[in-house]
Amino acid sequence: MGGGPAGAKRHFLGVHDMTDLIGSWALLSATNYRDEDATPVYGDPPSGQIQYSADGRMSAFLMDPAWAARGQPAADGFTEFFAYAGTWERVENRVRHHVLFSSHPNGSERCSSGSWR
Repeated sequence: MGGGPAGAKRHFLGVHDMTDLIGSWALLSATNYRDEDATPVYGDPPSGQIQYSADGRMSAFLMDPAWAARGQPAADGFTEFFAYAGTWERVENRVRHHVLFSSHPNGSERCSSGSWR
């Protein structure tokens, strides 16, 4: 999902064209790749969903269930809770998110992309 931790990769299994993405998707795993090192983020298992609309809008919510269980009023960085929304488009075999607003001050006005296989 875009706009989150640097280098986060997303894969959409079974997507053949962009109409296959329209709807809501559950977050099954989240991994941050930095300098070839893979680190799980948002818990094990993570919690979250992403939504794509036919008119090109999207929103994503990512959360570590352990953070929610602690009942802390504010998340500490990207790895506990992150939400963003904006527009999306297909660029070859990638989905590009244009982030218009987010729960993190540095997350807005960004563009990120992920691939599917």
